[in-house]
Amino acid sequence: MFSVITLLCSVAESSEGLEKTTLPLGFLQKFGQTDEKVLSRLGRRDFENITALESNHTLTTSKKKAVLMSIILPGTGERATGNYASAKLFNSTESALWLSLLWFKKTKDWRREDYEVYASVNAGVNNEGKDEVYYANVGNYSDVDEYNSAMRRSRNPSGTYDSQDYFWSWSSDETRLQYKSLRKESELAGQNLQYTIVGLILNRLMSVMNTVYRYNKNVSMAMSIESGSVLIDKAGTTKLSLSVRF
Repeated sequence: MFSVITLLCSVAESSEGLEKTTLPLGFLQKFGQTDEKVLSRLGRRDFENITALESNHTLTTSKKKAVLMSIILPGTGERATGNYASAKLFNSTESALWLSLLWFKKTKDWRREDYEVYASVNAGVNNEGKDEVYYANVGNYSDVDEYNSAMRRSRNPSGTYDSQDYFWSWSSDETRLQYKSLRKESELAGQNLQYTIVGLILNRLMSVMNTVYRYNKNVSMAMSIESGSVLIDKAGTTKLSLSVRF
């Protein structure tokens, strides 16, 4: 589908002795603005002022560089290709993801500290050198002897703990369940932390795809321009004639 836009603007009546000058590509890309703004810009007499209207959308960044920018910080690749709306969206998403990442990391650490202290106070756990498997077992069994008995019954003697170094003994099921609740909160924060990392990766992937699309679209627009020229007569009259194919 072809659409031809022809604009003719004159600030004087004379049109003799016209000279042709190339119109900046970026200026053509300004036609996304309202007609009032376009006509206001076209009413300027000096060609230097028209040249100054050249848009930042002009492709001055290579595709590889724009893609690399999107990988490092989503939104910067879009900004390099002149798509500021998408740039703000990806920048905002990136900021939100990083804030979430910090929050979930802190929450995970805080809850871990909480359940370690709780286990030490209420079950006599020595927290030095203990791993996540141990803390999970502490929440599943009333004491270390019950756990070791379960391992022997399942014919897994290598899974038993030393009763002194890995001692624990809950005074009641209520305290043990409260401990498990604290661990659950820490685990949930850890899961959300992983999801946020995946979100950061996806945000970069989407930004790269969008940057490539915007870059190719801008190149396509540049190649589709059939002609664009500014006519200036010797008396200083400015006329603009554009023919753009979309």
